[in-house]
Amino acid sequence: MELTVRLEEDDTRRRQEEREEKEVADATDEEEAKEVKEEEKEEEDMTAPLPYFGLTVTQLTQEARGRGLKVGGKKMELTVRLEEDDTRRRQEEREEKEVADATDEEEAKEVKEEEKEEEDMTAPLPYFGLTVTQLTQEARGRGLKVGGKKMELTVRL
Repeated sequence: MELTVRLEEDDTRRRQEEREEKEVADATDEEEAKEVKEEEKEEEDMTAPLPYFGLTVTQLTQEARGRGLKVGGKKMELTVRLEEDDTRRRQEEREEKEVADATDEEEAKEVKEEEKEEEDMTAPLPYFGLTVTQLTQEARGRGLKVGGKKMELTVRL
């Protein structure tokens, strides 16, 4: 009977180690994919055509006014102001996405932890099915008190 208990414990420990290794591998893959996507996005931003090339001062002024930006100045100043605003907006979007991703990752981690706790609670009790004699021998082997009822011995172990 002790052998069965120990085999079950070893099997449970092995499954836990496999789960942990898979979680580490998944996290690494997700981080690498995220980094590659960010690099591609940055390259795309750098090679994108100038969005304000060919617009008139009136059109640039209207665009700046619509965004609540300063509308005075030369055409080049308006263009630079709009491009800076575009850059600021893209950065804010990336930061918001990072916060959302972090929140999603935290939620996923919490769900995994809850699932693990539920699994641990439904795992077979290691001393269930042992006789009082076997429980007493196990307690004696650990240097624990050997007296009491079967439930007390089980809890003590």
